[in-house]
Amino acid sequence: MQLEYIDENLNRIMQNPDSVLYLRPYDIGNKRALFAMVKEEQGVYRKVQITKEESKMTFPFETLYWFYNGPGYFFLKNFICFDNSLALNSTNLDGFKAKDLDESKIFNVGIFATFDDGSATFVIRERKKRFEKQGGIQSYIDLLRQYKEYEPKHDTYEFIERYSTDDYTFVIPKLQEKIEEHPKVKKLIPTKKDD
Repeated sequence: MQLEYIDENLNRIMQNPDSVLYLRPYDIGNKRALFAMVKEEQGVYRKVQITKEESKMTFPFETLYWFYNGPGYFFLKNFICFDNSLALNSTNLDGFKAKDLDESKIFNVGIFATFDDGSATFVIRERKKRFEKQGGIQSYIDLLRQYKEYEPKHDTYEFIERYSTDDYTFVIPKLQEKIEEHPKVKKLIPTKKDD
């Protein structure tokens, strides 16, 4: 099995890996492809397709394994991989948060990755007992500490996927920086003092 890449998009993310928040496969109709979530500017994100679409029947379950063994060998060195279906860029990662979900569901704890700019994405659902037995959110924070120092910057986060303007663009107004024009200050010209 070999993934077929979209060279132009692959080169785009390889040239600027710090702009990539995460890699994840997404469905396109009844097919699937590997995508990178790229931060284009503050509060604006674009989902960039890096592999060609394949049938869900032939698309590899271990997508990131195939990417790592292909062009992603050096690219993924700063990424934290989960179940070969999600790779988080530790460079942009702020930490992890857990949220209790519907108690009636079997997997009733949601784990979310949080990023330096105040955005977040879903990572995985777990059973509450298993999550607590494995050390809770602290086990995820310890994993992050293997890559960088853990110092969360934000208390609240906005989930990128909730702010879709189309299938590929996500705009989070709360996170967009407002550029304020500073008033022009007149330069003072020193005057000569009389002796």
